[in-house]
Amino acid sequence: MKKIFYLILSVTSLLWSIDLDIDLLKKSYNDNPRDIGNIVLIVRYYLQNRDYETAQSYLSKVHQKAQSDKVVSRLQKETKLGLKLHRYLPKTNLQNPYMIEKKLNTYFKSKKYDSVVYIYQLLNTLRIPVTPLTNALAAEAYIKTGDMAQAQKILQTKKLPHTPQRLAVETFLQAQRGDLATASKNLARLQKMQPQNPLIVDINKMLHNKEKERVQSVAGKVSTSNSFEALQEYVYLLNKQNKKDKAIRAAAAFLKKNPNNLQAKILLTKLYYWNGDLNRAFHKIYSIRKVSPQTRKLYAHILYEKGDYTHALVYLPEAVRYAETPQERYNLKKRLAFAYAHTGKQKKADKLFRQLLREHPNDHEIAQFRTEKQKQYLLKSAISAYKQKRYAEALKYYRTYFDQTKDPKIAKEIAEIYFFIQKKPTESLPWYRRYLENFPNDRLIRFHYASALEKTKQYAEAANVFGTITECNDAHLCHLARYHQSYSLMQTQEDNDWLQARAILKKLTADLSYSQDPHDQALRKFVA
Repeated sequence: MKKIFYLILSVTSLLWSIDLDIDLLKKSYNDNPRDIGNIVLIVRYYLQNRDYETAQSYLSKVHQKAQSDKVVSRLQKETKLGLKLHRYLPKTNLQNPYMIEKKLNTYFKSKKYDSVVYIYQLLNTLRIPVTPLTNALAAEAYIKTGDMAQAQKILQTKKLPHTPQRLAVETFLQAQRGDLATASKNLARLQKMQPQNPLIVDINKMLHNKEKERVQSVAGKVSTSNSFEALQEYVYLLNKQNKKDKAIRAAAAFLKKNPNNLQAKILLTKLYYWNGDLNRAFHKIYSIRKVSPQTRKLYAHILYEKGDYTHALVYLPEAVRYAETPQERYNLKKRLAFAYAHTGKQKKADKLFRQLLREHPNDHEIAQFRTEKQKQYLLKSAISAYKQKRYAEALKYYRTYFDQTKDPKIAKEIAEIYFFIQKKPTESLPWYRRYLENFPNDRLIRFHYASALEKTKQYAEAANVFGTITECNDAHLCHLARYHQSYSLMQTQEDNDWLQARAILKKLTADLSYSQDPHDQALRKFVA
């Protein structure tokens, strides 16, 4: 009777975890070491505590006749599996699911996906609790080993955390079942969240293969039917593969077969537009530009991109009214404001810009556009004032323009006004320097700079700058530079400079004697 009780208790303990008094069981075992019931309960106790080695030591004491007992066989099988698990997870507390997760993650990072799968199967068979992340890693490992069904099962039955691992599994399975749009969107998210995820390569490969299959399938539908929906999907897939020219040819061929299909005409126009072929887009839509709000809106965009702002203004206000989303409406209003500005309707442009900036005060495109228009206005005003000999006004515009652009060419214009027109060589010097820092080989401006130094009695520096002008396309400029170099050296009142000046003049006299340039003939008198 007692033996039957122990057998019932041992079977029950296989199904439910029960508290056992191990000390009492060991005492009972010591009193009667051949009692199978005591051994079964002791083994079950150690199995519950994941101590498979101790469990094995007691099972080895079961006499041979009892080896075939169903309960003992089941315990032996569980112990054998537990010992295998221990070999894969050495020094791991199998009652701590986070330690198991850490060790499993090590296998996963080492790309030992078969081992991850096998360990996970052992954990499930032995009913050892695991973390949600362990489930997610196992699902990834199943995919890497080609067992998609098990990965899907984990995804459906386990509560996986919202981690990159779960997203990777979901995305791969979406790609596998042909949900390409969702899979592509989720792949982009995954690449941002965890760019090193090992499934990314597999997902890309799966998407490529599925898209290739889909392209071939849809291409067949397009060629054998007049389905615009099939054409639309075919064009979408080709564009996704960056086969823009092929998409255009497909739409053009479809339209040739179906010349009255308005949707196909619009699609082909969009393809030309997206590909930057504005002339073809313009000619394709021109005959249908007034058919619907959609065509008028597309026509407005094409005119704007072509730079025909005057005609774009005819269609843009209506395009704004028919915008489908707030963002599209905002973008169209912005184009309308730019078109007003480009056509000189500055008041309308400014009014619309103020409205737009109330909606999006940090719109950099508007800020950049208005800054550029302001710079164009300043430069245009400066040139106009200069031509009308209003030099002080031109100088004001040039300096404001330079403050905004730091354009060294404008520094030259400012320097020339100061030096030649306003006769203010001192003010011209810093502007000449700014220009020459960027264009050191401009010998004429270097000559003007040296002349300004000479005018301000900075003779030593002037002589040095004149001395750097040694190669000139115009020989007369070099001769003038030598003359002014010698003059500046004489003005320093230094004996060595005086001697150097005489040597320069002597050499210059010889050079001028061979020159036929009438300007050089006049210079010869000064040198003498």
